[in-house]
Amino acid sequence: MAKRKRLTTTIDSSLPPPKRKSTISSPPSQTIHLALGTYNRVLQGLNLAFNPLSTPPLTFQTVYLFNAHASSIRCLALSPPAGQGPARKRLLATGGSDERINLFSLGTQRPSLPPSTTSTLLPPLSSKNASHPANKALGTLTPHTAPITHLSFPTSSKLLSAGQDNRLALTRARDWTTLVTLKAPVPTAKGRPAGDTAAAGQGPSGVNAVAVHPSGRLGVSVGQAERCVRLWDLVRGVKAGVLAFERRVLARLGEGKWGGEGRGVAWGGEGEWWVGFDRGGIVFGEDCKPRWLVQPTPRTKVHKSRYITIPNPTKPSSDVISTTEPPTISVLALSTEDGRVLLYNTAQLPPNSGTDEPEPLLDPMYVLNTHGPRIKDFVYLEDATPPVFVTAGSEGGLQAWMLDLSQQGQVTNGTVIENGVTKESEVDGEDGASRRDFGVGVLMGEFDVGRRITCLEGFVMDDGDEEGDEDEDGSGEDDIDEDDLSGAEDEEGGESPSETSGEYHDAKEGGEEEWHGFSEREYP
Repeated sequence: MAKRKRLTTTIDSSLPPPKRKSTISSPPSQTIHLALGTYNRVLQGLNLAFNPLSTPPLTFQTVYLFNAHASSIRCLALSPPAGQGPARKRLLATGGSDERINLFSLGTQRPSLPPSTTSTLLPPLSSKNASHPANKALGTLTPHTAPITHLSFPTSSKLLSAGQDNRLALTRARDWTTLVTLKAPVPTAKGRPAGDTAAAGQGPSGVNAVAVHPSGRLGVSVGQAERCVRLWDLVRGVKAGVLAFERRVLARLGEGKWGGEGRGVAWGGEGEWWVGFDRGGIVFGEDCKPRWLVQPTPRTKVHKSRYITIPNPTKPSSDVISTTEPPTISVLALSTEDGRVLLYNTAQLPPNSGTDEPEPLLDPMYVLNTHGPRIKDFVYLEDATPPVFVTAGSEGGLQAWMLDLSQQGQVTNGTVIENGVTKESEVDGEDGASRRDFGVGVLMGEFDVGRRITCLEGFVMDDGDEEGDEDEDGSGEDDIDEDDLSGAEDEEGGESPSETSGEYHDAKEGGEEEWHGFSEREYP
C-alpha cells in the first residue's frame, strides 16, 4: 500500500487573523409611531426608527399630516392592540374644540422600507400614497355638544369621552354605539376660578379629566369650578359618590380663594390615585384619604401627569435571588412649565401613616431636565429596548430620551440632591464651556414639528408576529358587561343608549377635506 502524501499548510503572518462571530447580541432596530395634535388643528404622525448602536440612534419621518378638525386638537387616545398578524391594529381617537371625535385605525406592523435619514422633509400630501396600507379613517362621533376635553380607551373595545357639556360618554367600538352617558351637575359660578375659559356672562362648566381604575369598573373625574372628585360606577352607569377636597390641604398647595379646581387625575399601580391642580396635587390611597402632597420645587405649573413603569432601583443584582423586590415599580411622572419631568414614588407609605399629623410633601425620586420651555405632554414607551421617553414642548419641539437611573443624585435647576443634602452641580465642563445637565435623561434625538403641540400619544410597532385579542371586528374583548351598562337609569345620572347614541358619520360618506397619509379607498 502506498503512503498517503502529507499536506502541509503555510500560514502567512502578514494576513489579519480571521474574524470570530460575536456572541454579544445587539438590540434590534425598532420603529416607534407617534401621533401628535396641534393648536392649529393639524394631526401629524411620525415614525421614529430607533437603533441604540447606530449614529444617530433615531431618525424621524412624517407619515401623515392633515387638518383633522375645524379648530385646535385638545386630546388624543390610543387603544390597546387588537387582531393578529398583519391585521393587528390600534384605534386612534382625536378630540377637538369643534365638538367632534374623529376615529382612525392604525396598523402596527413596521413599514417594509426604512425611513429617510432626512428628518426635515415631508412626504407628498397626497391621499393616493398611503403611508401604511392598514391606516384607515373610520368616521366621526358626536356624543357631545361642546368641545372635547378627554379621551381614553379603558379596553380595546370601549371609548370613554368627556366634554365641556358636563357629560361623560362610554362608546362601544364594535358599532360605535354610545352605551351610556353620565351627566355631572353644572357648578354654580363663584368668582372667576383660575384658568377658567368661560365666555363673559357665562359660568365655567365641563369635565377636565377622567381616569378609569385598572379593573375597568370605577371611574373618577374632576371638573371646572368644582373642589371635589366625582366617582362613577361604570358597570351600572351611575354616580358612585363625591369626594370633596379639604380646605387645609388646598391651602398647603397654594390654591387661593377661587382655586382648588382639579386639572388632572390618574390611577397608580398599587391602588393609589392622583389628583392634580395648577401647581401641585394630592395622592390618595385606596381608602380615599390623602396620603402625600406633591408640589414641584421651585413652584411651577404642572401640565401633564401620567403613571409609568420603570425598573426598580432597589432591586438587587441578577446574581442575588429576591422574592420581595419587584423588578419594576409604578411612578407618577409630571411635566412642568420650566421644562422638567419629575418622577415620584407614590406607592410608598408616608412615615406618619395612621396618625393625625398633616400629610407630608413627597420629594421627587428622579428628575429629567430638558432645559426647554414648557412640556405640554409626554409618553413613556416601556416596550422599546431600551425604554424611550418622548417629551413634546408647546413650541413644537420633540425630544427622545433614555433614562439613566444609575446616577447617584437627582438633578434639578443647577442643584444636586444626594442623601437629602443639596449641593451645587457642575455647570461648566473641563474646558470651561457650558454643558447641559439633563439629570437622569440621555438625549437621543430631537425633531422640530414647527407647530404648537397640544397632545401626544405613541406605541412601538411590531413585526406582525405577535398576537392580540381575537375578535372578528378587531375591537378586542369586552371587559365590561354591556347589559349592565345599557340598563342605566336616568335618575341616577345615566341615560339609555337610545337616548344618547349621538351621531356616527362613516368616512365613506364623504367630505370636502382630504386626510392625507391614509388609505385612498376610505374616501370617495
